[in-house]
Amino acid sequence: MKHEKQLIPIQTRKISNQDVPTVDARELHEFLEVKTKFADWINSRIEEYGFIEDVDFFCFRNLGSKDGRGGHNRIEYQLTIGMGKELSMVEKNPKGQQARRYFIACENQLRETSRAGTVTHAAKAIAEKHVAMIRTFKGYRDVAKIAGLESNQVILASDKAVRALYGESCLALVDATHLLNDMQQRHCNATELGQIYGGITALQMNKLLTEAGLQKKIIVKPGKNGSKDTWKWAPTEKGKLYSVIVDAGKANHIGAAIQQVRWYESVLAELRPAIAAA
Repeated sequence: MKHEKQLIPIQTRKISNQDVPTVDARELHEFLEVKTKFADWINSRIEEYGFIEDVDFFCFRNLGSKDGRGGHNRIEYQLTIGMGKELSMVEKNPKGQQARRYFIACENQLRETSRAGTVTHAAKAIAEKHVAMIRTFKGYRDVAKIAGLESNQVILASDKAVRALYGESCLALVDATHLLNDMQQRHCNATELGQIYGGITALQMNKLLTEAGLQKKIIVKPGKNGSKDTWKWAPTEKGKLYSVIVDAGKANHIGAAIQQVRWYESVLAELRPAIAAA
């Protein structure tokens, strides 16, 4: 760790298998200008104040001398910042007060660094969760389609499955919390839609649906020898969001079930401008 006015170097050491900022006891002893010999000073302070090895400090044997002045096989001490601060306080001199303020500043800086790291880690974890949620949502969406669900039913069923796994909604991520389930809507044929809006005929309604790009004519059987083509209404890609295909309860001349397009009432929001013009 670096500090603007680093009075005593701070290093990261392992204490109880954790990385802990520490200060060298000999350097602290020298900075405090203690008159007592180092070994006597550190041992008396440990005993007097109840410091615990591998909690407040750790020690190791220095088998060589860094400065060539002897000291082979001497014991070195690395202190936590908290222990260094306390030792500085009990010296009760200007140097001790200066060291105490320095260690407090170091603790504050470490706290801010740790907080920033925690926020970054939390944000990354949230982002990874949301990516996993979206990936899972897409998987369930494919399953829902295979199961025969359509339109908003697919979205709502997929989101429900995601919430069961993650406890959070994909729709809420994009603030789409009021998506209406198609099954909760009434669906109507063109005649019924026209009645809802005051007497518009099925012919007029089909024209409006076509002009809005919601449905189109599909030729079922081309005409022969001058006869007309056989056709039916089919929703466009846009129209599929507002419609469902159902059996009409009738059969054609070869016995096949006749299907018809039925529209959810929400489609009328797409038609309002055209209806007003009509």
